[in-house]
Amino acid sequence: MDRTPEQKKAAQQAFLTEFEKQFGSIKDACKAAGVGRRTFYDWIKQDQDFTALYEDAFEGVKDDVEKALIGIGIGKVMKGSATALFGYANARMKERGYGRTEHTGGGGGPIIFEIVDFASGSKGADPGKV
Repeated sequence: MDRTPEQKKAAQQAFLTEFEKQFGSIKDACKAAGVGRRTFYDWIKQDQDFTALYEDAFEGVKDDVEKALIGIGIGKVMKGSATALFGYANARMKERGYGRTEHTGGGGGPIIFEIVDFASGSKGADPGKV
């Protein structure tokens, strides 16, 4: 469907509004705004201004997820929603530190643990006996 530039901007704004209301679901935002998914992806590829607005809206969704996770932590959100929120954060918010994290020791090597027996003051227990 060919749109005038004004119609295109209005459709893009409708999508962005729905995207935030639909908690970041492209599918649901497209449906609610009357925009095809293919059209959305064409906008992302071809329209830098829209892409910037979309990325800003997506950051807003991520902010809302973090706000809800903090709310769970302080008891302001129903606890049953925590699993879904963490699942969302783990899948779509890795740049904010969610999801799988790997740890290494110095220089990227293995983590070395030193076992300390505080009762006797000895260090370096035989790892085979731990």
